[in-house]
Amino acid sequence: MDETVMNNNELTTWRMIGADMGFEFDELGHPYRTVNDLPYMRDWRPLDDDSDCIDLLMHYHLSAQCELEGVIVRDQYGPIMAMTFYETEGGKREALRKAVFEAAAKVVRAKLQLLDKETACVKAQ
Repeated sequence: MDETVMNNNELTTWRMIGADMGFEFDELGHPYRTVNDLPYMRDWRPLDDDSDCIDLLMHYHLSAQCELEGVIVRDQYGPIMAMTFYETEGGKREALRKAVFEAAAKVVRAKLQLLDKETACVKAQ
């Protein structure tokens, strides 16, 4: 069984996006959500699983456009958030998941930047 191993940057980004989407992580790093006051464990893998990738598209209001050479991901207002070219090894689906993951990370990082600015403004007063 070939299982994708994330590098440190992807792992940090995965946790950042997961936390923004409402996931919590147990002591081993497994994602879960609380449903009816009980933890609901879930294998959340947006870089490997198409349905988790679609969750990112829907949650962050992104759209993906598959072209002959690669994938373009935009936000709901139109600017390009990410673009990935197809690679012979991974194929189109892997390129799509990578581009969506990258675009979602940009959205979350932008939210964090705004939050940092608000906190800095409050402290300055």
